[in-house]
Amino acid sequence: MKHDRIVSAYDKAGPAPGTEERIWRSMQARLSEEAEKAPRPHPLLRRAVLAAACVALLASLLTVGYAAYEKWKLPAPVPYQPDPEYGNVRVHTEQRHSVTPQTETVTPAESALPPEEPEALSDLYFIEKARSILNRAGIPGPKDGELVVRRQTHLYWNREEAELSWSRDGTPYSLTFDAQTGVFIGMSGIDWVIEEMAACPTQAQADELARRYYESLPVEQGYVMRSCEKFDEQFWSYDFCREVEPGLYSSYECVRVAINPVSGALVNCRVFYVPLLDDHEPGDVPLTEAQALEAIRSAGFDPEGWDTVTVEKTVGLPNWNFTDQMTIDAQAPAVSRLCWSVTLYAGPDETTPFSTETWILVDYYTGEILGGDTTG
Repeated sequence: MKHDRIVSAYDKAGPAPGTEERIWRSMQARLSEEAEKAPRPHPLLRRAVLAAACVALLASLLTVGYAAYEKWKLPAPVPYQPDPEYGNVRVHTEQRHSVTPQTETVTPAESALPPEEPEALSDLYFIEKARSILNRAGIPGPKDGELVVRRQTHLYWNREEAELSWSRDGTPYSLTFDAQTGVFIGMSGIDWVIEEMAACPTQAQADELARRYYESLPVEQGYVMRSCEKFDEQFWSYDFCREVEPGLYSSYECVRVAINPVSGALVNCRVFYVPLLDDHEPGDVPLTEAQALEAIRSAGFDPEGWDTVTVEKTVGLPNWNFTDQMTIDAQAPAVSRLCWSVTLYAGPDETTPFSTETWILVDYYTGEILGGDTTG
């Protein structure tokens, strides 16, 4: 079992609020900048012109929205300080709840639960929701001991979470929800078994089992099964992704379902829901592949001299790498974008025994460098 690969694969994408607010602030800044550059008329005339402009702008916004007036640009990153104990998660409270073994009904612990706050969902709400999900997936719930509800902030995704965790027959389980909306985010309950006969002896049977689990969960339906990554014989991970346009799928509007084809169990699930912001207008012309290659030169990458160079249209999540705003730890942006993904590959040679692969995201319409990464 390659634990590091699984952690990496299941922690790549998610949402962040505030897109419209940032666009509105950007519009205000743009208007102020243009006003400063313009010749200054008589004060009374200037006030009249500005008032008329504001009325016209408001009417236009109500008619066609923000995007027609200010194209999205890569916002400044919002840095965060990782928690010294939990990394990307900052834990606020842990509330223990007792479990009645006979009925497996969760009851409050000795200390009574605080009353439900107007803008928060109670522990019992998430416990009952977790039971519903476990029943749909055919997974047994807690049967003895204690169940822990942990309230935490996910620093990278900038969201409040409620994580429920317990152990059953020596196997740890957890379910995670958005603490403010109640949206199901994911679950984990890996079980390792030694069986003479696999529950899914064929790839087709495993695919169908993964699809049934996906359709049983309270997640966005209608996504397309795009991939199956086999980490080992008992951990197969499937991605069900939204088809943005014919043949183009988003990994950031995606449900990742992992099954154990030997036991037939659902062992992991992660829900990614970073919406695609495609604000181009009918007259906008996307960059060509050649223009995308020219754009990466501004990030200091010369396409010449690499063994392989590929350019592929994709849905990308900006991360500020290869820009002058790069920071080590920054919150995820609120939206994903249509991009050209330029991949540069160099294999081992006489100077190094290692291969290197670098990919750079170029906004599909504006040509702005949005980020990327290097492996190898």
